[in-house]
Amino acid sequence: MNKSKFTILAIIALFTVFSALCQKVVKVPSQQKLKDAHDISESFKENVEYFRLFSDTTEFGKCKTKVYHPYAYYDPDRAFMRYALRYNTKKEKYVPSPLPTKDQIDVSVEWLNYNADSLKCFAILYVSNNYSKLEDFEDAPADTVKCNVTALIGIRESIKDKFKIYPPSIYEVNGVNGSNENGAIYLWLYYKKYLALQYAEGTVYDAPMRRGIQDDDFFEEAAFFDKIEGIYKFQLYRHMQYAYKREYLSNQPDSVKEQWIKGKPYKTERIPVKKYSDNAIRRITIMPR
Repeated sequence: MNKSKFTILAIIALFTVFSALCQKVVKVPSQQKLKDAHDISESFKENVEYFRLFSDTTEFGKCKTKVYHPYAYYDPDRAFMRYALRYNTKKEKYVPSPLPTKDQIDVSVEWLNYNADSLKCFAILYVSNNYSKLEDFEDAPADTVKCNVTALIGIRESIKDKFKIYPPSIYEVNGVNGSNENGAIYLWLYYKKYLALQYAEGTVYDAPMRRGIQDDDFFEEAAFFDKIEGIYKFQLYRHMQYAYKREYLSNQPDSVKEQWIKGKPYKTERIPVKKYSDNAIRRITIMPR
């Protein structure tokens, strides 16, 4: 059997396994699901573009973006900023990409599941780079390791709204070899089988995750959905002794987006939601059964 036929058969087999494993997916009208998947992909790219336009890689603490473009100076876990920067070989550091995000990365939702009222979702995304060759910029990785598979949690007040998206900051698959289906299934299986056994020390979760994404009560009982001061933990991140709320452009009303992009002359302060008694180093482990 030649290599191309083997690859096709392997992909078909992976899709078959993936479909069989996804039996508990909440039924949502296909048009709504397609719209949500498209909106999530666009929101992802919108956040990347914001960091590309306004992140400042000069000496931290002196960047004007702290005043003029809120939250463009810091991205917890670098979930979006990592795609906004490219390594400049001349300057020997990462700088904002000189080319628009829409021309440099593709984002697609590979798997999407909802809670009972479709106001919460868990999505697995495939992010591939199509970096253009530029003088003084490092080339994109080889084709075999040009994509990442990551996850997002979404929340909204009405099914008519777009989801506000948040990285769960637990796990992703980097440098996927071969097809995106491989990485998507690998990440899906991780969140299904191992998430409930995980103990995320030094994060806002800082406790066993309790549920995997295929548990019927995942959206109620998983540690992602515990709250601190009325805010879901997946909406927070921990830095040293403090928990802060994650703020992203895509999650803002249009009027606020306009202010952020235009650069209103005000300063956005990070206000802690919680102070921890320890200054724990982030550590993620798998708890024994």
